[in-house]
Amino acid sequence: MSDWEQFESDTENAPISQKIEELKERKRKQEDNAKAIEKLEADLVAEFPEEFGEQTRVYGKDVVTINRQERFHWDQDILEELFKSGKLPAHIKKRLTVEKRTFQKLTETEQKELQPALTRKPGPISVKLTRSS
Repeated sequence: MSDWEQFESDTENAPISQKIEELKERKRKQEDNAKAIEKLEADLVAEFPEEFGEQTRVYGKDVVTINRQERFHWDQDILEELFKSGKLPAHIKKRLTVEKRTFQKLTETEQKELQPALTRKPGPISVKLTRSS
């Protein structure tokens, strides 16, 4: 590409190039702000005891409330071992799933059989900027 062609291309793309540069700058600031916020929140959380539930403290005119949620994680292998010999009690649930990659490798007939149980939802949208050479 000649210098003139490069100049014309740059001139045509100037508005979008400005938007790309502004987006990069704003993303950088956003990342810096997110890191600073995360650090400040961690510093505040460190002032509270490590207990589940809601805790509140007053600092001057400011009220800081944190809520440590309690999440349960059940080891599926241990549960399966505990209840392998019989019918599951009502308080134990068995979850059936199909992995996406496995589903995609199935035959068309096998996929059609599972279609009524499948709901596809859109995921998050991302914008990625890279340098062209």
